[in-house]
Amino acid sequence: MLAINSWIILLICTTLCISAEQCSIKILGEYQIIEEMISTQGYFCSMPVKILNKEHVEEKCDRWALVYELEGLLEKLNFTRGTDNYNKKNHLIQTYISCIENEDYSIKDAANAYLQTVNMNAIEILQRINHSLHELDGFKAEAGSSSDCELYYNKQRQSNGVSTKKQFEDGRKKEDSQSNLQLIIIVLLVVFVLLFLSGFLYYRHQYRELERRLNTRCNLDLTENPIAVLPEERERLSITACDIV
Repeated sequence: MLAINSWIILLICTTLCISAEQCSIKILGEYQIIEEMISTQGYFCSMPVKILNKEHVEEKCDRWALVYELEGLLEKLNFTRGTDNYNKKNHLIQTYISCIENEDYSIKDAANAYLQTVNMNAIEILQRINHSLHELDGFKAEAGSSSDCELYYNKQRQSNGVSTKKQFEDGRKKEDSQSNLQLIIIVLLVVFVLLFLSGFLYYRHQYRELERRLNTRCNLDLTENPIAVLPEERERLSITACDIV
């Protein structure tokens, strides 16, 4: 009787251990499947999708977020039922479906709110799926462990919102400072041009005044006592004094 009870307990523990690791992602030939799907796509209009905008994915909750990202990306790809791409899409879904089929919708909503929205066309979506599968290759987790990430997603989303607001304010201050600098440069240029024009007009006036005085002096010298002025002297004055300006 004791042996039977021990076997029952062992069987229960084994079952619990197996079910505790029901989320397992192993990539085999999926990369080739994605390449084949990409070769049949064109660069059509972009559509909004949710992705995890991080260069390095190390946190467990970020890996869970990638799982929800995969689900959302594949939902965006619509293929005609029965076609080759439709079957390949279903094959890709099977790589992660065991991880989220029994998950709470509140966790999914929190993860989707944590992900960032970008615009991608079909080829870019498939390339992103390829990248995310590469990050998730070998991922294993206990059933329901993503529920521990709901608080993480909410905190990260709030901090991202604060960071985004700060970046917006910093960018606005930078734009204002650049606008002020441009205004100062424009004012300095206007002042410089005005000073240049004022100096030019002043010296032009002085030049004309000097020219007028010299011409008047020449006329006086020639008409004051024309008899006293020798012809060659009159000619010299007319050439040198009067034509000097």
